[in-house]
Amino acid sequence: SVLASLIEAYGKQKATQLLSAAVLDKTKSLKKIEGVFDPLFLPIPQSLKVVGKSVIINQGNNTGNIISANRLTIYNNTPDFEIGVVKVTQGVSIEEPIKSLGKLEEVGTINAASGQWSALESLGNLTSVFDGSLRLEGSKITSLGNLKYVHERLGVPETVTTLGKLEEVGDLSVMGSVGRLESLGNLRKAGWISIALERGSNLKDLGKLEQIQSLDILEGSNSLKSLGPHLKAVDVLSIMGNALIPDFGALEEVVGKLSLDTDKPVHSLGKIKKVGKMFASNLASFSSLETVEGNLQVWPSEDLKDTGKLKSVGGHLIVGKNSTKKEMGDEFRITNLESVGGNVTIYSERVRSLGSIQTIGGRLILISGTTAETVRSLGALRAESVGSDF
Repeated sequence: SVLASLIEAYGKQKATQLLSAAVLDKTKSLKKIEGVFDPLFLPIPQSLKVVGKSVIINQGNNTGNIISANRLTIYNNTPDFEIGVVKVTQGVSIEEPIKSLGKLEEVGTINAASGQWSALESLGNLTSVFDGSLRLEGSKITSLGNLKYVHERLGVPETVTTLGKLEEVGDLSVMGSVGRLESLGNLRKAGWISIALERGSNLKDLGKLEQIQSLDILEGSNSLKSLGPHLKAVDVLSIMGNALIPDFGALEEVVGKLSLDTDKPVHSLGKIKKVGKMFASNLASFSSLETVEGNLQVWPSEDLKDTGKLKSVGGHLIVGKNSTKKEMGDEFRITNLESVGGNVTIYSERVRSLGSIQTIGGRLILISGTTAETVRSLGALRAESVGSDF
């Protein structure tokens, strides 16, 4: 090939420069380059407007003359280098530290080599990452600026104070000591959000969030006091460890699973009336809950007195006990619950009556010191079968 001949005669670097110069000389009057465009150390002529499949920017070339590209690679540039390309349909690869994304507005995905976000202070004009993720951990940005959409995962750095104009994201990770972020702001829709903050964080609310598939609130998120007035339904909600949400806000339904594996008792479920399935390791009140469509596993706290307004459990019901200490509290009463679709398994010695239960679709299983004599009343129970174990 021509390139091979030039390499043999001049060496790789000089040969590539000569070939790039030859390409530029022949294309100054063109507006479109379909193939790979790599001008190396040569400036891009102002008269040349490039629409390339793959554009490689090396050592400070002016990207303002590039209209768009399928792929854009930037390397060997100073941190002050500014991207002038407005749209990259596939991906941008950044191989050196850079302070700003400049005029870039839309991009399929952005890949930065390890440590290359260390100088990033601004997202520039970026509004959309429409086909991938944006991992900003380790950057210096304080605001997401004009960014409105990230198709997959968004990683938020510790320095951020506002999510700016962000409205929709696939996954959002708010981790560590994001101490100055107080709200999720304008964010309305997300696939999955994970919040796990260190002591001293200031995240107080979920902003305008109204649609989400999965919300995980993990260790240390004690500054978050409410799920807010906009979120009425969620597919999966998990609250774990020392995180505790005193106010579930407008939430009325958990379509999938509600998991409450908390160190301290959960004293209120707020307005939640219906869940798909539920696990609660330290529950103190069923509040307004009426229906569990699948399985219900509950480990009552000593403050939990009864099943409240709960009327039906579609799957199995398990009432557990804390095996590490003697059970505390008065009798745990089953008050309004009428039917259980699967088995009823009782570990807790605080359950002394099946109360209002009329129908069990599976078996009644009494375990760990809870005997048939302990359950003094079977009420109006009609069970297909009753056994002492599995």
